[in-house]
Amino acid sequence: MILVQILKQEWPKHWPTFISDIVGASRTSESLCQNNMVILKLLSEEVFDFSSGQITQVKAKHLKDRQV
Repeated sequence: MILVQILKQEWPKHWPTFISDIVGASRTSESLCQNNMVILKLLSEEVFDFSSGQITQVKAKHLKDRQV
């Protein structure tokens, strides 16, 4: 997903409010909430499962720490 690839580059340094933004947007409708959950799932899978090939280990650790 394109948004996940963008997030891997921009979050958290250039988009520190991403998590609160997506949570806030999720409150507007059930379908948007479901879509946002898919985005968070994909982001989580990229950071936790596939970080070795896509992003540096330092950034992966930083992203993991931010998700908790």
